[in-house]
Amino acid sequence: MAEGGQFGGIWTHRMSRFVYDVIVSPTAVVAIASGTALIFVTRPLEGWLFLKLAAVGGLVATHMLVGRLIDQTEAPQFEATRSVTTGLLLATIVFILLILWLVLQKPALPDAVFPGWLLDHPDDVPLPLPDALPLPEPKSGSLGTLMPT
Repeated sequence: MAEGGQFGGIWTHRMSRFVYDVIVSPTAVVAIASGTALIFVTRPLEGWLFLKLAAVGGLVATHMLVGRLIDQTEAPQFEATRSVTTGLLLATIVFILLILWLVLQKPALPDAVFPGWLLDHPDDVPLPLPDALPLPEPKSGSLGTLMPT
C-alpha cells in the first residue's frame, strides 16, 4: 500500500482508469462486434462456437468486475486484497486461453450436449442483413473454405 493506504497511489489509479477506459474497453467492443459479424458471414454454427460464446460472456463479466474494482479504488477506505486481484487476473487468463483453444482447435462435441434447435441451421435461411450489403461467398480451393472447421 502507498500514499495513505491507497493501492499504488493516485498515479496508478489514473493509469489503470485510462488503460481500462481508453484502450481495453473499446478494444473489447471491437472484438465482440467483429466476432459477431463473422458468425453471420461464415455461419459456423457448431458446438464449439456456443462454448466460445459462453467463454466470451465469462470474459465480459470479468472485465466488468475489473472495472468495478477500479471504481472502488477511489474510495478512501478501500484496500485491495491480493486474493481478489489475483482471482480476477487468473479468471481473465483462463477465459482468454479457453477462447483461443476453442477457436484454434474447434473441438468436435457430441450433438447431444446441445439442444437440437441450437444446432439446426439450414442453408436456405436468409441472413438478417440488408440486401444492399455485399457479403463474400465462401470459395473452395486448394486452401479449403473461407473458414475451415
